[in-house]
Amino acid sequence: MADKPANKPSKKMTSSDKVEGLAPDAIHGETTNEGFFTRLMNQFSVAWMFLTSIPLPKWWNKSVVFENADTASRGENDDETITSPDLSPDLGPDLGPDLDPDLDPDSSLDKSINMTPLSDTTRAWPIVGLAIGALSGGALWLAANLGLHPLAASFVAMITAAVVTGALHEDGLADVVDGFGGGSTRAQKLRIMRDSHIGAFGVMALVLIVGFKAGSMAGFNGPGFAAGAVLSAHVLSRSFLPMLMVALPPARRNGLGHGAGVPKTENAVMAAAIGILIAILTLGIGPGLVASALAALGVAFMGTVAQRQIQGFTGDVLGAAQQISEALVIAGIAVVLRTVFYI
Repeated sequence: MADKPANKPSKKMTSSDKVEGLAPDAIHGETTNEGFFTRLMNQFSVAWMFLTSIPLPKWWNKSVVFENADTASRGENDDETITSPDLSPDLGPDLGPDLDPDLDPDSSLDKSINMTPLSDTTRAWPIVGLAIGALSGGALWLAANLGLHPLAASFVAMITAAVVTGALHEDGLADVVDGFGGGSTRAQKLRIMRDSHIGAFGVMALVLIVGFKAGSMAGFNGPGFAAGAVLSAHVLSRSFLPMLMVALPPARRNGLGHGAGVPKTENAVMAAAIGILIAILTLGIGPGLVASALAALGVAFMGTVAQRQIQGFTGDVLGAAQQISEALVIAGIAVVLRTVFYI
């Protein structure tokens, strides 16, 4: 009788073999047995950690998602060190910090180092926007029903959103306007955008967009309509950002925009679809579709400007796109409800 062949040693799968797009992802605490909803919530946890300043409660799935992300960022998985695929397009040869002004010679300032790729969480961005919009719109509704003037209630809503997000997107808008307005070359614009100081252009942009949003919120016929518009604006303005990331390459070889990665097209489309569905459920079919079109227009406008100015996107560009899109949605819904639907 022939000898029984020896069992071949099974190859140990490393975490890098498992990290691929929205397949079961070790970074996000996913397994092959998890369903769509569970994976979406895991992605929500990671997206919430990066896009807001409010920590999730301890009873949330933090023990799986956050501990894995923290371990990966520290490289403490021994032979299972998690690596993410390089999804960014080829930006040409590395000329070094002296010849390539896009690169910061101090690597300690590179926020993309060991960064968990946000591109894998894009389907959850509308859900993050829903949570932020619910808090902001709820604050507006409560302030208005307590007797505050509509304009004051509008500022309460914006203050709430800024506290929840840490003014992340407002900071991006200010940096983009400073860079695009103050730099004469692509390199100068990127340098200015990385500077933590705010200039006159950035201050003016923040004043104008805050005033524009406040005036638009105060123009609704009731706080309920205003709260619904605010919720939809926060959802839609984040739902279309992945499409911008698909359409444009990262403008830098480092930084948050590069570290976020490039989402798959189907995930970007799903994020937009989720946002449109939430807007329709909140506002109705007509106003919801109008709001969605305005959100897409705002993101497309910012993407076009960014491509002409710096030939790509950065984290600041994404923040600016969110702010412009949010403002367009709020103002557009206020106009449409009055002039088309007579509400």
